[in-house]
Amino acid sequence: RVGRLAQMSVRHATSVNLLDVLARRTYQYSAAGNLTRIEDHARGVTDYTYDRIGRLLKSVTPDLTEIFAFDPAGNPVDPEKVPPRPVVETDEERAARHAREDAEDAALRRAGGAPPSRWRHFEDTERLRAWEQSLPKCIGNVLKELNRTHYAYDERGNLSRKTEPNGVTWVYAYDQQNRLTEAKRYAKPPAANEIDRRERSTDGSTTWISGTAPFDVAASYTYDAFGRRVAKEVRGATGATELTVFTWDGDVLLMEER
Repeated sequence: RVGRLAQMSVRHATSVNLLDVLARRTYQYSAAGNLTRIEDHARGVTDYTYDRIGRLLKSVTPDLTEIFAFDPAGNPVDPEKVPPRPVVETDEERAARHAREDAEDAALRRAGGAPPSRWRHFEDTERLRAWEQSLPKCIGNVLKELNRTHYAYDERGNLSRKTEPNGVTWVYAYDQQNRLTEAKRYAKPPAANEIDRRERSTDGSTTWISGTAPFDVAASYTYDAFGRRVAKEVRGATGATELTVFTWDGDVLLMEER
């Protein structure tokens, strides 16, 4: 009724039997419109769980469970570093409980009794508050680690280094307008004194020092006076290069040439 996909079937083009399907999926949604279940007749069932503002918290398939977590600013964080979110009532569950309790209270009053105090909602709120206070505090509102991948930033907040679980490391450089000028990939994390850098001498001057760590691939970017990226040069470890030139019409990209 609201345009959401409810079922999908794949059949042979020549099949005349509507039940002769190669693949079939059915989809279920919450009252808020979030996809909650996919039933695949070949791959099984996938269930999804969300928080109150629609962020995905859990995905469960027959052979894989994924957990997602967020800090108080809404940034994704490593779920292994945060305590699990407490189980609390959904709005639908609370409405059903209130209706049931109202009926029970009315029956008690008719019998001359006094309804008991109800504290479930306040207990849920207190559990959520304690859980939120235990989450990692925001530091500069930037992502430091997710799925065992580590991120570092320069003094302007630009991503300067990304280190993947297998040790592969990307190092990024920017110009004074915070535009990306270079990205280098290394097979293992290089030390700070092994990458391109500027060093200040005792007299206050700065010296550019080229890095000594071997890289797998390096990409450099060039911009025109209007801030548009006009060229990208990719260099491999063997010295081979590939140049891409960008042509613009105002702020509209017209062409890429290699």
